[in-house]
Amino acid sequence: MASKQGKSRVDFLADLREDMLCNSKLRDKAGIENFVFGNGNPNADLFFVYEAPGVEEERSRFAMSGQTGDFFFSLLEKIGISRNDVYVAPIMKYRVKSDFIPRPPTIDEMVECLPILKRQIEIVKPKLVIALGTTAFGGLMGENSTPTIKDLRGKVFKFCNRDLMITYHASFLTHYANATHHHQFLSDITKAIKYINLTPLQKILLTLKQKLLG
Repeated sequence: MASKQGKSRVDFLADLREDMLCNSKLRDKAGIENFVFGNGNPNADLFFVYEAPGVEEERSRFAMSGQTGDFFFSLLEKIGISRNDVYVAPIMKYRVKSDFIPRPPTIDEMVECLPILKRQIEIVKPKLVIALGTTAFGGLMGENSTPTIKDLRGKVFKFCNRDLMITYHASFLTHYANATHHHQFLSDITKAIKYINLTPLQKILLTLKQKLLG
C-alpha cells in the first residue's frame, strides 16, 4: 500500500531499518552485524512482539528464526496462519548479554529500543498487537512487575494506539510447554482473530465487561 508521498509500508520500514543501523548509540552496544529488526507482512493484522532476539536470530538477523520460530509457526499453521500473514519483531534489536552470558533485558534497556518498535507498529498499522510473554508485556507497558500470564491472558490493553493482548512466549511453547499450553496458545490466537473482527461497539462493550470483572 503506497502513501501520499509515493512510499509503501515496505519503503518506510526499510528507511526505519536504515536509521536503526545508523544509530551510533545502539551500534556501539550491539555491533551492526547483530541487529534483528523484525520481518513479515507489512500489511499484517497481527503484530507479534517479544522482548529480545536469541542466538539463532542473532546469527541470521531474522526475527523468530531457528527452532523456536519454526515451532511457533508450526502451531499457528494449525489454525491457518502462516509466517507470511503476520509481522513479528523484538523490542530489543540486539541480544542482551552480561559478561557474554545471555539474559532477559531490563525495562530500561527495552525503553531504549521502544521508539523503533513503536514506529514499526505505526507503519504496519496492525489491528492487534500480541505480546509474547510477560517480559515483553512489561517492556511495552513500562512495568518492572506484571501480573502472571494467567491473569493477563484474554484481556485487552492499549499500546501505541493499538489494541494489545498477551499470550505465551514462543521459547516457552517450544521448550517447556505441554499440550495444554499449546492448546491455550491456539485458543488465545483464535480469540484474538475473533476480536479484531468485532465491530467498534462490540469492542467497547467487551472492554467494559473486562473492567467490571476486574
